[in-house]
Amino acid sequence: DVNNGNTYEGKTVTLTADIALGGESDPWTPIGTDSASFKGTFDGGKHVVSGLYIASGSSVGLFGSVNGGTVKNLVVRGEVTGSSNVAGVVGSLTAGTVENCGNEANVSGGSNVGGVVGAVNGASTVRGCAPACRRYSPACIV
Repeated sequence: DVNNGNTYEGKTVTLTADIALGGESDPWTPIGTDSASFKGTFDGGKHVVSGLYIASGSSVGLFGSVNGGTVKNLVVRGEVTGSSNVAGVVGSLTAGTVENCGNEANVSGGSNVGGVVGAVNGASTVRGCAPACRRYSPACIV
């Protein structure tokens, strides 16, 4: 929906249970693109999204592009590979916030590669996050 132009600006989406995505057999299409970014609030509710699998692209992660939005209280597990702006949670963050998120995905790429956020632009905030949170509590959320 976001990739088709619905930015979710002014809206909050709350995850109410863990989600198991399809892994390599069903690759994930990141939420938000450079031309159609997520601008709302996504509250993971301290849940886990597992089975994330992305094999290529730029601005990739569970969220590809967040501009002016917030992603919080979430743990991501899986595998993400891309060329640039690559991360487990948000590939490209512009003037937004990512907080209390953990990444347990294997992440690799060419440039702007991070565990939780790949590229940070503008007046953005990343806080309370852990790039490899296996060593923390089972829920991996501060």
